Amino acid sequence: MMRKTGLALGLLSFVLLSTSAFAADATSASCDLGYELPADISLWLPTSRPAEAQGEFDQLSWNTFLALNAPRVGAKPSLLGDNPTQWDRWSSTVDLIQCQNDPSDCFCAEGQCGSGDQYYPPACQAIPDFQNYRVLAQLSKIDDSFLEAGRGELSNHPVIDANGKFVRYEILLNPVAYDFVTDNRLYNKAGLSSLRQPIIFPCGDFTYQGGDPADPRMGAMVLKAAWMEYEDQSRATPFALGPYHTEEMLVFSPADRSVTGVASCEIKTMALIGMHIAHKTVRQPGWIWSTFEHRMNAPECTSLPPQGDQEGSGPNINCPTSVDRGYNLFAEECSDGAAGSAACQSCNQVPVSNSPDPQQVCTSSELSGGSSDNTGWCLDLPPAAEQGKSKLCRQVPLSVGYPTAHALNQSCAAQLGRQSVWSNYQLISTQWINQGSMTCQNGVAAPGRSREAILPQVFLLANGSEPQLRPYLANSSMESYGRSNCIGCHIQAAIKNAVNTKLSTDLMYWLQLEAFPTE
Repeated sequence: MMRKTGLALGLLSFVLLSTSAFAADATSASCDLGYELPADISLWLPTSRPAEAQGEFDQLSWNTFLALNAPRVGAKPSLLGDNPTQWDRWSSTVDLIQCQNDPSDCFCAEGQCGSGDQYYPPACQAIPDFQNYRVLAQLSKIDDSFLEAGRGELSNHPVIDANGKFVRYEILLNPVAYDFVTDNRLYNKAGLSSLRQPIIFPCGDFTYQGGDPADPRMGAMVLKAAWMEYEDQSRATPFALGPYHTEEMLVFSPADRSVTGVASCEIKTMALIGMHIAHKTVRQPGWIWSTFEHRMNAPECTSLPPQGDQEGSGPNINCPTSVDRGYNLFAEECSDGAAGSAACQSCNQVPVSNSPDPQQVCTSSELSGGSSDNTGWCLDLPPAAEQGKSKLCRQVPLSVGYPTAHALNQSCAAQLGRQSVWSNYQLISTQWINQGSMTCQNGVAAPGRSREAILPQVFLLANGSEPQLRPYLANSSMESYGRSNCIGCHIQAAIKNAVNTKLSTDLMYWLQLEAFPTE
């Protein structure tokens, strides 16, 4: 055990020395709370100094995060607690697809559904004043409201938090992305099958300085949010002091994911614990990928991730042996030797199903026979008594793997102040391609998709040799059980049209999985 620990510490020292240039750039990081929502990166690319460029991209990510989490264009996030956000008025992918295909369960102005309109499952419509809430729902065939999305197919991997509750997810579209999909009828199989060319979402234009996420010159923005049930009942008002951004939401559970076989919908206080922001721009047609998470999600892993290609290397499974405080996704009782440790799964491994019969009960009826792994998960039952809770660590230590993001996090937290809920969120990093573009084009057709061009790259653990660099970016609330590379994964999103031609969906998997489902 001592020998393994010594090896890990030695490799971490090697990485720290090897990233000294990155750390030097990070010392100059500063955070400005003034409203700035960039439409594109200001850099001309490619660059021979990616360390400096990484700082620019991370700055763009923080500016974007602060602007989108402000209550309106030109405003600032609250420094005295919580506040409504700009994106909480966006439609989800579920809203778009359901309302465009069958608006009977949607409530749209003058019967014409558009950006901002909501879909309400019948079970949610039974709740008084249901139209005053947003819904965490899902489409039939697609369980991505509580399962982490797998590459190219659905994943049966949920995250079950320290309180034994399923983490829930939603994918939201800015009005630019929403309008593009509806204008081009990309919300169902018929529309997608009629395509003859790869999809090209609108790109943000650097010349636009207005900062309005609804302006066509801002380009398409897609946000994925991770939510956990908030257990603190002391907050009497929705935007009071507290450690999280919270919303009162309708949380929908479908009949086939319930042990009772009955769909349910409940009003719950949900706390934001993770956020991906993808922004398509002229200079980055492969999208700029920013990911944030709550600082109390998970401790950092104690060594580097394993080496190998994305498909085969697996996650970093080196959690701390114990924690002296509870994390959202690593309960204090999960510490080795603690009285309740048997309730927790091994480090960064999928929890045990809570279904009485994982092959028959709480399985998706739409997926049975069509999915290679249709594990039962009962949204109305507590976790399995043994190994039923997730036990997660952040796979790449921030200060080692992403020093510019780490420095900006410290600066932004100080500027926001301890009373602002937003000071509790941190940028993991920003992924981008070190290849310039002058036109808005499909992200797969754009140049520079080689492994070496995708940044940032982090050191992976090698067996007896120097660590190797690979593109790596993961959010502990959304990519918990595998090796994550946003661009490397999403470039494979595609559909086959009516004449069996494979066409890229411009790195947007939700079009393939939700609007173009296969049996």
